[in-house]
Amino acid sequence: MSGNIHISSQKYEKITCGRDSGGIIIWHKLEMAKYIQIIKKEKSHIWLKINKQLSQTTKDIFLCAIYIPPSESPYYNENIFETLHSQINHFQAQGCVLICGDLNARTGSLLDYATENVNNYIFGQSFQQNKIHFSRTNSVSQINKNGRLLFELCRSLGLYLVNGKVRGDSIGRYTYSSFHGCSTVDYMFTDFDLFSFRAFTVKPLTPLSDHSQITVYLKRTENTNIHAQPSKLYNITKNYRWVQDSTEKYPTAFDHPQVCLLMDNFIENIYPHNEDGINMAVENINYIFDYLATISNLKTTKKSHKQKEKNEKWFDLDCKKIKKNLRQLANQKHKTTRRFRFTSSLL
Repeated sequence: MSGNIHISSQKYEKITCGRDSGGIIIWHKLEMAKYIQIIKKEKSHIWLKINKQLSQTTKDIFLCAIYIPPSESPYYNENIFETLHSQINHFQAQGCVLICGDLNARTGSLLDYATENVNNYIFGQSFQQNKIHFSRTNSVSQINKNGRLLFELCRSLGLYLVNGKVRGDSIGRYTYSSFHGCSTVDYMFTDFDLFSFRAFTVKPLTPLSDHSQITVYLKRTENTNIHAQPSKLYNITKNYRWVQDSTEKYPTAFDHPQVCLLMDNFIENIYPHNEDGINMAVENINYIFDYLATISNLKTTKKSHKQKEKNEKWFDLDCKKIKKNLRQLANQKHKTTRRFRFTSSLL
């Protein structure tokens, strides 16, 4: 089961041809809903707050899913990067920010960080010094308006692009491909410590879209929560042992009509996500295994529970050592006797 957050696509009344523009949908598992909060929802982007208990990071994550049309599009908003600048600056004071989406930005080999002496030559504005100075690889050399504005945004707020910089995308793969050509227009940029990421990947294209799926993997802090121990454990009541023809009968038993019916019912059944549902699923799968063992003529064995010897109070550790040594000597005596008898029989 899953939930979703979405922004519908839009189309201006004056535009009669072409498809709708934009539209964003975010899917998440229902059990994660209590950790995800919608902070802001606008025409081109959504801001979510992800609780640090879910991500197991030191700070809350403010995630922005965004779509920015090409600068030549009638849907383009000239103020979108200024709006982003203000919102990112606001959320940076509360946690870490991670922005991802189709920005229609071509960035070439531009630097996404400000050099150490940049503030000496710029008046009226101060750029944050980003500590992430690792080189970035990009398969595209072109630069457009959105690309320049994106890098001004990164340099002014101490952000950096994840594409082409993190393990998994060392060559800066294309994220868009069509009959017009290939390019990198889908990005993730953030103020996370670079070493907070395990990897960033660009998945292969599918027939469903001209864009590739981009995925980032976060490193999670060590979980110090102590998991509750099960209140009661049950011993296995039946033990099975292979007999001579079991290796032939057991594989063929899976084709038995009754087994196929039981397995189909198990797969199709929807078990509740609670203790009763788990117990019911375990009981059903165990029944299938028991039935398979029965028609395969597997031999059932019973466990023999050895009773522990009750020692007297005077029987201390020294006595146990003496008893052990005595048994070892007795075993050696029996071995010597058997060897002597065997030699005598040969004579």
